[in-house]
Amino acid sequence: MFEIFDQSASGITAFLTGVEGMGEEISMKQNEIAKIDVEKMEIFRNTAKNQSKEIRKNAYYGEITYLLQSEIEIYLADFGKTFDQFLELGKKSLISFWKNVPIINTEVELATERSENLDREISTHDIFDITSLSVAIPYCDVVVTEKYFTDLAIRKNLDKKYGTIILTNINGLIDLV
Repeated sequence: MFEIFDQSASGITAFLTGVEGMGEEISMKQNEIAKIDVEKMEIFRNTAKNQSKEIRKNAYYGEITYLLQSEIEIYLADFGKTFDQFLELGKKSLISFWKNVPIINTEVELATERSENLDREISTHDIFDITSLSVAIPYCDVVVTEKYFTDLAIRKNLDKKYGTIILTNINGLIDLV
């Protein structure tokens, strides 16, 4: 299915840009990045597997803070604040801050819950699903996704938190109309 999507996306990209092969190149880059993310998630999962879920979530929030540091610094500068002042808010306030950013909160909940299943290898498709669902769940009225991530999202009460209906089958949309 994804090969068809990639070929279709490549064809559309070529059509819209007039540049042959651009879609394939973009798709290859996205897959390369996702593979790196899979490796990072596996390392994180194996390193933190003996820690509590709360510690694993907090570590994920720490990683996000680090990854977004340069962007955070830019926004803080607009208010005459520094990144060090941001960190001085303390652990509890920083975690609360990130929990109140819907995309970040959803990503952390899905990724940490996904990492709980040690029997299921993390795949690049998981990375794409988590990334997409982190935006869709907080900002869409209805989301259709695979059973595995529907179960994770509902188990974490993300449907209730964001008022989103999460379905496993597109046919479920008929009942909503």
